[in-house]
Amino acid sequence: MSDETKLRACWLCGDDISPRVVPVRDGYKVRCRVCMACGPEKYHGPDGMPSAGKRAAAAWNTRADDDLVTALVEALEPFGALADEIENCAANSPYNDVRQWSTNCGWDNLAAARAAIARAKQARGGGA
Repeated sequence: MSDETKLRACWLCGDDISPRVVPVRDGYKVRCRVCMACGPEKYHGPDGMPSAGKRAAAAWNTRADDDLVTALVEALEPFGALADEIENCAANSPYNDVRQWSTNCGWDNLAAARAAIARAKQARGGGA
């Protein structure tokens, strides 16, 4: 492929060096060489249509609105802090029923939510 388009960092792992336009049967797609995430395959079209490689790069570079992602992360952050507070209260409670209640509520789910918030913040460049 002769026409080069600047590719954005991988949407999955965040690596900004490894995404490459690679050939597929009758076209191209973008694949990250670190995590193997792929963009959609784009096939050769009629004359006058942008090349399959350019369309594959454009598809890879198309992301959810960064402002929307930022707003969602910011909206979820207080819930992570609240989960920490409740978890600390339950862990320090002298009452067995409070500790049991916190265990039954599925704190693993809250831990997973906090981890997802941290990954989203890191992906948008905001650190952990």
